[in-house]
Amino acid sequence: MKKKLYELLIDFLKLRPREISGYLPSIKDTCLLSFRSDQNSLVKEASLQLLIKLVESFPPKEIEVTVKPRDLMIILLDEIKLRRPSASVKGAIWNLVGLLHEKYGLDDYRVESQDVQFISLMEQMKSEKPEIKAI
Repeated sequence: MKKKLYELLIDFLKLRPREISGYLPSIKDTCLLSFRSDQNSLVKEASLQLLIKLVESFPPKEIEVTVKPRDLMIILLDEIKLRRPSASVKGAIWNLVGLLHEKYGLDDYRVESQDVQFISLMEQMKSEKPEIKAI
């Protein structure tokens, strides 16, 4: 159910981004709450996809206060380092990390992002069954 709601919001955001702008803080908080607490990886991925669409749909300066890119970057990197997310969630995390670097710079986290990505790629290369969605 949650996954479908996130997908519905993504579709609505594609069509009418301005109508949803007043709800951005609530949407972002709900996405992060689902991402952190939900056990279902499909819901986690859908919440990240909605965050990705939010960052893509609005000018960086307009939503920087709402998105809090530095805080979000810490959450995403911690998820990769400290937990074992599914391949699809890892892929969504890396998409969002790249998008945050592209839109907001975040040079303070560039080396850490690269290190975590390198370690993740090394693990995938050593694995007998690499996670294609994570790569």
